[in-house]
Amino acid sequence: MRIWFGKFENKDFSIDDASRSGLSVWWSVHGVHHWKLLDKSKTITAEYYSAQLQKDRAQIKLSPLKCHIVQYLHDNAKTTCDENNKALAVQRFKDNEAKAFQNETANLRRHSRLKRSASCQFAFRSKNNGLLKGISSFTNPCWGGDCSIPFGVVELAMEANLCLPVANIVEDVIRFCHSDGNDCAKANPDRIDEMKMLADRSVGGKIRMCAIGSSLISKLIEADAGLCWDIVSVDYHGFVGKLRIGSTLQLIVFKLNGGAVLKTHDLMFPHICERSQLECEDYCKWRHWENGRAYGYIELRFLSIFGWDGIKIIDETIKEPRGLGCQAGKEAAVVLRTERTCKNPDDRRVWRCCWSRDDNKCTFELMEYEKGFHFKPWSRTLFTCEFIDRDLDNGQKLGFDVYGGKSKNKGKKSFYYAVKNDGIYFGTEKYKEEQLVKAWDNPCVGEEEEKASIERKEPNGKSSIPVAGCGKRIVGYYTGWGEREITEDQLRKLTHVIFAFVAMYPDGSVRFGPVSEDDAGPEAGAKAKRRFMDMRTKARKVNSGVHILFAVGGWDNSQYFASVAADPGKRKHFINSIVEFIVEHGIDGVDLDWEYPDMKGGDRNNHVALIRELRERFDQLQTEKRRQSRYLITMASAAGEWNLREGYDLPAILKHADFINVMTYDYYGAWRSKWGAYTGPPAPLYFGSLKGFSGKLNADFSMKYYACKSKSPSQLNMGVPFYGRYWRNVGMPIDASDDMWRTAQEMNGIFEGGYVGWRNLEREGWNKGAASWHDKTKTPYILNTGARMFLGFENEKSLHEKIKYATDRNLGGLMIWALDLDDDADTLLNLVSSADLCSGGSGNTITYTCNPIDDVRWWTPENSDESRQGQCGRSATLINGYYPVCDPDDPGFSCCGAAGYCGSGKEYCECDTCVNYRKDPMTIIKEPIKPTRPVQWYLMSDADGKRGRCGKDVPKINGKIAICNPDDDSKHCCSNGGYCGTGKEFCSCDGCVDYKKKN
Repeated sequence: MRIWFGKFENKDFSIDDASRSGLSVWWSVHGVHHWKLLDKSKTITAEYYSAQLQKDRAQIKLSPLKCHIVQYLHDNAKTTCDENNKALAVQRFKDNEAKAFQNETANLRRHSRLKRSASCQFAFRSKNNGLLKGISSFTNPCWGGDCSIPFGVVELAMEANLCLPVANIVEDVIRFCHSDGNDCAKANPDRIDEMKMLADRSVGGKIRMCAIGSSLISKLIEADAGLCWDIVSVDYHGFVGKLRIGSTLQLIVFKLNGGAVLKTHDLMFPHICERSQLECEDYCKWRHWENGRAYGYIELRFLSIFGWDGIKIIDETIKEPRGLGCQAGKEAAVVLRTERTCKNPDDRRVWRCCWSRDDNKCTFELMEYEKGFHFKPWSRTLFTCEFIDRDLDNGQKLGFDVYGGKSKNKGKKSFYYAVKNDGIYFGTEKYKEEQLVKAWDNPCVGEEEEKASIERKEPNGKSSIPVAGCGKRIVGYYTGWGEREITEDQLRKLTHVIFAFVAMYPDGSVRFGPVSEDDAGPEAGAKAKRRFMDMRTKARKVNSGVHILFAVGGWDNSQYFASVAADPGKRKHFINSIVEFIVEHGIDGVDLDWEYPDMKGGDRNNHVALIRELRERFDQLQTEKRRQSRYLITMASAAGEWNLREGYDLPAILKHADFINVMTYDYYGAWRSKWGAYTGPPAPLYFGSLKGFSGKLNADFSMKYYACKSKSPSQLNMGVPFYGRYWRNVGMPIDASDDMWRTAQEMNGIFEGGYVGWRNLEREGWNKGAASWHDKTKTPYILNTGARMFLGFENEKSLHEKIKYATDRNLGGLMIWALDLDDDADTLLNLVSSADLCSGGSGNTITYTCNPIDDVRWWTPENSDESRQGQCGRSATLINGYYPVCDPDDPGFSCCGAAGYCGSGKEYCECDTCVNYRKDPMTIIKEPIKPTRPVQWYLMSDADGKRGRCGKDVPKINGKIAICNPDDDSKHCCSNGGYCGTGKEFCSCDGCVDYKKKN
């Protein structure tokens, strides 16, 4: 019985039938198999399975399936898998079966060689179920067999391993069957793994002769290091029409392999070669060949034993079909093509001319199809190309080095250039030319841009993701500079997509342009526009109701916000420029990413005025355009209290804005300030820092602050980062009990580190499987002690925690920075978009226990000096006339200890006189909150000899005898020795004074 689970984490399953039969059970997790003998009524829990899954993922690097596979040795089958992934899951499962059969055949073969009599062995998928079922398995996809005949000291063996998918194609629809025609599935031609699987499936066999006899020879054979000659081996790949015939000679540690590869017939599915990942396969390169033509190969390896490929000594092909850009590692190639889509066909013409250092001249030719050149490079190799736009005689000419020289391209690699509507782009992967090398002065308008101008101006269709059912949100930012293009599949998994960024200028105008001094050339704006137009066209095309917005500002382009917001004229121009952009491109709103308004409140009122006036103009525009849904105003907003408390008027902002995307990330990083020394997760969910660290550097604090201050959690989206931050020169743990918190050593005045997207983690040397889990903060991290490097990042497990948090806290949605940082399988987006936030409630129900006051009544580094910082209680210096308390929202300093200082832990929170404000914030307003009489007692901040003293023997206060504070339950009595306290020795002795009674 096979059972396929889609969402597995929340399900347990028992195997009563199998356990009652005393059967063993095995399950396959991404190709790793596990055996377990079942007891009666044995239950395999989802937690056990998930733990095993995580363990296996750490051991083997394979693409995850949405369908995890469990097989019981039974015949019935049940599937509950996602239909889009079922075929691939089944195929991977059967590929594992095929490998198992091949391994089993090989084991049988090794054992039979030790026997000196002729023998035959066969392996079928169903051989454990009896002879008849074994015979019937010949109709199933995979079987193997081996016959061996000894002749003196040698053995002749004939073997076969066959896997036979039966495929047929009707009107470009591929169906393949595994057995008798009843077990068929439709292949997805857009899935590279499915196409490659069909291309790789084969029928094969070989005749082999090996030396046998001695125990040494037997051991060598077991190590794949025997004396063997594969006289002939044959593999036929029917889907692609390829026949490989070869011969292999194994001389202990040397392995010589040679043969020919023959084109037997044309491709069953020619479109397979339209995929750039497959176009360099031999069956794609020889499409112009006649059937029956072949090429040869020879290979010699050293130490190809124990399953290791060994060291390559010779690797040559003879008359192999060539493909431009397909010989990386053997030669260099420059590939040029045009992707012009200009509305006017005459505007699509581009003329090209390329030459090398040794050429004297070249002739311009019209670019009509992909063309290029390949060569064996040397140290001074230089190639230059020139391109002329539209008119050969009068058009703009762009020229630059394409290999060597100023291009920095070198080595035996392939380099790609694409001529597009706005300029010429470069990349090291085909169809991923993202770097604008040169821009046209007069870019043409593409058909897709013209089409976009007349497409629907409002969101169309209906979203199918869970949050859409209750009006909550999945918001994704997409950058203008990223390396990955947004896909329609990504857009279907969002309710809102925000393009970051359109540039803002000093006069308040907005248009495509550079948004960072690090990339200030005209190419930056051209690339941003192209990526925006592509995103906009796809978003309307998917018909899933996704809203399209553009963002202005950001970390590198917020310098004009303050002056624009403060000037009514510039404010009006800014608003009108936004409206013009929205109307021109037919989109749904704007995201104001002001980083950050003055933290002391200097921009507070102007900020609100800007948003209010923008809302008024948007409402007017809605009427003018007869638009059904209103234009959206959203914000990307700070997570730190130091920015929020004085800098933002949240209730006033949300009166006009639709929602806020809270940037709950970048709490830790290798910053240029002193705080850059401390390692940590960029997006901790909860407080988990060491003692003495702020408890506000986490998403829980930020979202609680926003919810409690705004009273509108439905308008709040919690941000999740699809990236990590790392440090170099990292030292030992600050506290041996917690391995995550460390300090980095400063180098040349800075803390070295950086930023790495999820999609690039492994490319940049980080092993996701080596991650550790920090349970307090609910985040993963990777520590490379040898390289002295630390990485904090986000993964599937931490996202599960954040999704649960957003659900439990009734937040309005989740926000992603950024979509182009996810991997090609959209691993993180798939998880976020599946969040069922609706199950956590609706409306503006607040699930936090909020601080009952709005003002600050605790001493912090921001409002005090070192003498008062952290003080609390009735003996502490008053703050704005109030007795100071501890911040209930800072878990690191939320309890007032017996000594009158804020902190955490038992000595601050659990003593007899301790006060835990986090546990019960209402204690803050418990009377008396101010002194019930004028202050006539010494405070904690006073000098030694005065602090805690009373009576006639100490200096007077304002001409009066120092008393003890009658409001202080622990120090309201003055002893006859002149000290404040409680108990008989302070309150009941001769000469003692109880000021609580006296008062």
